[in-house]
Amino acid sequence: MVFGERLSFLQHVKYRPMAELCVHLTFNGNCGQAMRFYHECLGGHLSVQTLEDSPHAAELPFDMQKYVVTSRLIRRGIRINGSDLVEDEGLSKGNSVSISLESTNEEELSFYYRCLSQECISSRPLTKNHWGQISGSITDKFGVHWLFISTSSENSL
Repeated sequence: MVFGERLSFLQHVKYRPMAELCVHLTFNGNCGQAMRFYHECLGGHLSVQTLEDSPHAAELPFDMQKYVVTSRLIRRGIRINGSDLVEDEGLSKGNSVSISLESTNEEELSFYYRCLSQECISSRPLTKNHWGQISGSITDKFGVHWLFISTSSENSL
């Protein structure tokens, strides 16, 4: 799509509800464990479908049947999808993507930080920065990088 077409499209959908931007995490056999942990910390509704639940379960090796085909955690402004299924090139984790958890409520932010940092690999404590925001980060026990940022309601979009 060329720039003019994209601009025309954006003007056309300007006042329609926007598509959702969601986080999708890929794991290597521990998706169910990770998603249950996130559910414990964040609350909400968790759904998990394993290969064992699929119509082709009998055709698959027994040790793969607990792998998660799809999972979804949904809670007020949070949507995290996950799976154990990876493309042929395999799973390679890096530090180029983070989940940013933002809240106007510093107590809520602190709660999530404490909960998600259980057995974390690394962390930067929640501290107040020079412009007055609380921020911190962790790499959780599943290798997922989380950013925690306090926001004020006047800075919200």
